[in-house]
Amino acid sequence: MSPDVALALGGSALSMVLSLAFFVVMFAVMLVATLIPIGLSLFFVFRSLRGMRGNIKNGRSAPAELVSVSRTGLSINGVPQVRAQLRVHPVEGPPFTGSTTFMLSPAQAGALQPGNLLHVQYDPAKPSEVAMVGAIGQVEAYAPSQAAAAPPLVPMLHRLLASQLLTASLQRAPEVQGVIVTATELGLHCSGKSPFMVFEVAVEAGGEPATVKAEGVVSQLSVDRYQAGKSVWVRLAPGAPRDAVLVRAA
Repeated sequence: MSPDVALALGGSALSMVLSLAFFVVMFAVMLVATLIPIGLSLFFVFRSLRGMRGNIKNGRSAPAELVSVSRTGLSINGVPQVRAQLRVHPVEGPPFTGSTTFMLSPAQAGALQPGNLLHVQYDPAKPSEVAMVGAIGQVEAYAPSQAAAAPPLVPMLHRLLASQLLTASLQRAPEVQGVIVTATELGLHCSGKSPFMVFEVAVEAGGEPATVKAEGVVSQLSVDRYQAGKSVWVRLAPGAPRDAVLVRAA
C-alpha cells in the first residue's frame, strides 16, 4: 500500500471517528435538553399532587380557611398551577398562615374560593408546610344561641372536621334505623346556611336498645326531616358504639 493511500485511509477513519463523536455529543445534548423540562414538569406535578393529597409524614389534621388563590405561572397541558394561602387552626396553639401549591383545572376553580373551609395536614416541625386533604365547606356564620355555654369557633370547627372524618371512615359500616330523641343546632352554619347539628338517636345495637350521638351538617331544606320523633338511618362506630353518623332520613 502506498503512503498516499495509507494517508487517505487514515484521514477517512479520523473523519468517521470525529463525525461519530459529534453525533454522540449532539445526541447527548438533545437528550439532556429534553429530559430537563420533563423532569422539572414531573417534579412540579408530583409536588402538586403531594400538596393536594395531604402526604405530609407525621402530619396533623386541622381545619383551615382559604385566604387567597393565585397562579404561579406554571401550566401543564393547559392546567395552571396555583398557590393557596391558608389560615390554619391547630388543636393546640394559635392559628398560623401556611401555603401549598397544586394543579387546579378551570372547571374546579369555581369551587375553591376565599373563605372556604378546608381539611389540611401540617408538619408540626415546619408549620408553614401545609397539604390539602379535602373540602369541609363554606362557613357562613357562627352564632350560638347560648354564647356563654357554647365553645369558641375553633373548637367548633374541629368538631365539624371530626364529624366529617368519622363519616368518611364509616362508609362501609352497616346501616341501622333509629328515631331521633333530640336535635340541636350548634349555631354553626355552612354552605347555603345549612346548620351543623348534634343528635341523640335511639337505636338497637346488638339487640339491645341504646342511645347514640351523631353530629353533622344538615341541608337547610331538610332540617324539618331531622327533628325529634323522626326516623333516620345511621351508621355506628365499631370502636365507639355510642358514636354514629347520620346517613339519611327514613
